[in-house]
Amino acid sequence: MKIIIIGAGEVGYHIAKALSPKNDVIIIEKAEEALKRADELDVLAIEGNGANAELLSRFLQDTDLLVAVTGLDEVNIVACMTAKLVTRSKPGWKDIKTIARVSNPDYIDSPVTSRAQVGVDLMICPELALASEVAEILSSPSAINAEMFAEGKVRMTEFAISPESKLVGKQMQDLRLADCCIVSAVFRDHEIIIPHGSDVIKANDHMVVVGKPEAMESLSSVFGSEIHHKNRVLIIGCGIVGFYL
Repeated sequence: MKIIIIGAGEVGYHIAKALSPKNDVIIIEKAEEALKRADELDVLAIEGNGANAELLSRFLQDTDLLVAVTGLDEVNIVACMTAKLVTRSKPGWKDIKTIARVSNPDYIDSPVTSRAQVGVDLMICPELALASEVAEILSSPSAINAEMFAEGKVRMTEFAISPESKLVGKQMQDLRLADCCIVSAVFRDHEIIIPHGSDVIKANDHMVVVGKPEAMESLSSVFGSEIHHKNRVLIIGCGIVGFYL
């Protein structure tokens, strides 16, 4: 794939580092120091404004994906809009897929959304994604990880089985899970196991449960001690993540 990354900060740099071994990657960045660092990768590093139509036009032909991850939401959005306008105005050019990183709640109200009407196929807010994940984990005190899928219709929660857990030695079929919940995977000694009813639960297993959010509320009593939700939460820091949380 041919990929253009707008912004060579920490996010842009690590995206380029991950994608460059198997893809044709171009990075566009204004800051000289960030550009020098990116140039150490196997990429084409270009100095300039990634939202500039004239500059983008030089590299957009045959490009599959544009990822805009500068520190400015507006630049990221405009870069995506510009890429769409340029490629659609050129006969025979393929339609490019665009991804923009944003932080301002005026532009996004969920961790991942689409703004195709303004030229952004995928709009991602890492800060909101982090806050949402923390909130999900807090809602299940005995969980170590939690994710929501399908616009909040499906929840996935990961539980660690301690050596003292009452579940150690029991079979999967002995679990009394609510309807619409299922143990989808077990992580054990760096292996992934698709469990069956006769499989025995062992200490230090990590069990992944998937189900409807309302059906998952009782899982704390199954996978850990009965832990009551806290009514008071202290948040240190009122940046973007703290604000969303």
